[in-house]
Amino acid sequence: MNFIWMKFFKTIFFLFVFLSIFFSCRKDDTVVDDKVPPPVNTPPKLPEVTLLKLTYNSATISCGKAIDADNDTLYYSLYLKDSLILSSVSGDILYKFENLKPETFYEGKITVTDSVNEPVSSGFSFTTLKYKTLFSKIYNNPGGGIAGKSLAKTADGGYVVFGTINQESRFMFILKVDSLGYEQWSRIYDIKIHELYGEIIKTVQNNFVLVIDNNIIKIDDQGNILWHFVAEKKNYYYSVIESDGELLITGLINLSASLTKLTLNGEKLWERTYYDPYERDAGSICKSHDGNYVILGTAKVDDKRNFWILKADNEGNMIWDRIYESPFYDFTEQIVLTNDNGFIIAGNSLASQNVNMARVFKTDENGNLIWDRTFKWDRFKTYARGVTQTPDGSYVFCGSAGYTPQKSLLVKLDASGEVIWKQFYKPPDYIIDYIWRFGEVKVCSDDGFILLGGKSWVEFGYPGQEKGLWIMKTDEYGNYE
Repeated sequence: MNFIWMKFFKTIFFLFVFLSIFFSCRKDDTVVDDKVPPPVNTPPKLPEVTLLKLTYNSATISCGKAIDADNDTLYYSLYLKDSLILSSVSGDILYKFENLKPETFYEGKITVTDSVNEPVSSGFSFTTLKYKTLFSKIYNNPGGGIAGKSLAKTADGGYVVFGTINQESRFMFILKVDSLGYEQWSRIYDIKIHELYGEIIKTVQNNFVLVIDNNIIKIDDQGNILWHFVAEKKNYYYSVIESDGELLITGLINLSASLTKLTLNGEKLWERTYYDPYERDAGSICKSHDGNYVILGTAKVDDKRNFWILKADNEGNMIWDRIYESPFYDFTEQIVLTNDNGFIIAGNSLASQNVNMARVFKTDENGNLIWDRTFKWDRFKTYARGVTQTPDGSYVFCGSAGYTPQKSLLVKLDASGEVIWKQFYKPPDYIIDYIWRFGEVKVCSDDGFILLGGKSWVEFGYPGQEKGLWIMKTDEYGNYE
């Protein structure tokens, strides 16, 4: 009996030991480590690269700081065509690539990395622009201050500019520059000038004809006078075009709007006047698509003057005229034939409280108004001096804005007269007494613009500060650096 109980208890003991070992092993198999695993380090996020400015030989890009949830120290690298350009730990990259080739495709990237992850990159690409001649130059003369009125392109790609020089009295002055704006020669003429109104054009003979005051003058490409037509002192000539080997000149004769035709040898063929004295004045002229002529001037309306257009035939006979009445006192500047056979006109309108507005309007071929825009910038003092059409069918006008100081401007308009862009120019020495203004704009063969203007001051000059005639050559966006 005792033997049986001993055997029973021994069996129970071994069973208990076995179960203890079994469940102990099962517990070890299911143990979960209560330690928290280390966090995963996330790579930084880099913003897109922005192309800020592009020229024919440079590109400026920017990229802000990367976002990193782990606040690691970040390392930035800038590459262009797989070449390392810049390394930085500060972020906020702003970089200008220089000495690039015109019309060339470039691509690059900015990479950012921390000490754990693989680099993250943001790529960019651009194609440099076509080369454009760009410059901005002031021309003066030790013998007196010079002012420019009009320029014409020469056969060698340069420009001839006429204006005046002040030597106690004002005399006619001509400047010749090359295609980069470097002076080649200048000449002062013993011709006294009272009013700086006029224009110069290149003829089919590669000579030049200019009109100013009561003078019509033809010069060769070295500035030598070939002939000089002088009208009576009460006559004034403002604008000239060449048409079929003859010259058409607008102005005032006995205070009436006039149109005069001369041969290229300076012989007067006929002269026409329109309306009674003081009723009309004539300024700019252009040829219409049908071979006739269109004159821009002003007409007397009550106690003010408004824009006026007259169309004349080859003999100067009036075909039609239009007055564009407004509540303003209007001043005309330029009329240009557009590629749809209509006309684009620039001038200025003086409103009450001495507000001056640049005014540009478009007509069809019959002078019917299509749109009319006014522009008021910089304390409501804005002036339009010249206008032209661009190869893409848009328009640009130039002038100035402000009273003192006054800055020059160049504005591009779309086909409906809405502003596409505008550029204001005020060089680094733009002190409070300075006046910068453009008077004429022309489109160049590279689609850029050549602008003629002046730099002056209102009351007095400053030592070391230049003033004088100003020529600027820009690209198609008005950039000139």
